[in-house]
Amino acid sequence: MLVRGLARRWDLEPDFLTIGKSIAAGVPLGAYGMTDVTASIISPPEQHNVVSGAVVGEVATGGMLFANTLSLAAGLAALTQVLTEEAFERTAMLGARMAEGLRASIERWGVPWSVTQEGAHAFYFFSGEPPLDGAASRATDDPALRALIRVFMANRGVWESGWWLGPTVSVAHTDDDVGRYLDVFDEFLGSVMRET
Repeated sequence: MLVRGLARRWDLEPDFLTIGKSIAAGVPLGAYGMTDVTASIISPPEQHNVVSGAVVGEVATGGMLFANTLSLAAGLAALTQVLTEEAFERTAMLGARMAEGLRASIERWGVPWSVTQEGAHAFYFFSGEPPLDGAASRATDDPALRALIRVFMANRGVWESGWWLGPTVSVAHTDDDVGRYLDVFDEFLGSVMRET
């Protein structure tokens, strides 16, 4: 199985790997791979089954959008021309710049928050140290504050795809885009801290 992303970076050997959304740049498509042992568990049965009156000798893996031409063409283009090693290296550098800029603003305004970063993804937490698990992350979160930040930024032309994601750099983003995000984030912190 070809392993990519964090599985490859952290030298993991997953039994099952799924990839979705980004594989076709927003067009519905997903992919999966698995070890031989896992594949043997879901392989076609030796005895055919009767499903809704039809004899079926396979495991169903399809759906309405399964293997349609547009999705497959988009996936091929994304994987061979867009999501290249060079693109991942560039977005990781932009992600590191994003994280450093977030840290600088947090430090400048004396906010007891923290920042983590992995590749193109940076994330800030409303705690002095990044949480180590989901329960701790939920305990330190403030949905109302995240919503306020999101609206503040949207009103200044910066849109985040979801409050739960934090700033993620895509292959389409530029250094100027990261700078714009950081400027508006810093403006938010400045506005809040001047009010308190």
